[in-house]
Amino acid sequence: MTIDYEGARQRYVEFQEQRRIDTLAKSAAVQTLRRTKADRRRLLWGYPSFLISEEADFKSREAATVAAGQNLVAGQVVEFSAGKLVACSGETDIAGNLVTDVIGILLKAVDATEGDVADCAYVARAADARDDLLKYPLAPGVKRAVVASLKKIRIRARPRRIGE
Repeated sequence: MTIDYEGARQRYVEFQEQRRIDTLAKSAAVQTLRRTKADRRRLLWGYPSFLISEEADFKSREAATVAAGQNLVAGQVVEFSAGKLVACSGETDIAGNLVTDVIGILLKAVDATEGDVADCAYVARAADARDDLLKYPLAPGVKRAVVASLKKIRIRARPRRIGE
């Protein structure tokens, strides 16, 4: 009885190649499935374009009343004033820290010029957001203080990646 080592080796190499191809195909299918789930969630639940990620089951989100006289856009960095949401003022003390810490990022545009608007959703904690799509105060040199205040509540402002 002779053993065909070369034939066995060839079959083993073909088996390994097929296994590698199957693994790559399965990985690509899983990535596509994940991508479509994320896209579906964005469409169904109003997942804004500036938000990269947040805690599962929308635990990062809170709701509050927007103060009268405010016209806020999606991605606006907000703070509390008299228990209501207002755009971040950007007032800093001598050390360069914000006088009033920010409490989150508004999810959708709100027009409260006529009066208070209740139950406006904002991201309050543990999220990643695209830095270039957030709306910061216009005061010069305040962005660093605002980003530091966002980090305190575990919201990270990420730079835009290539291809996004």
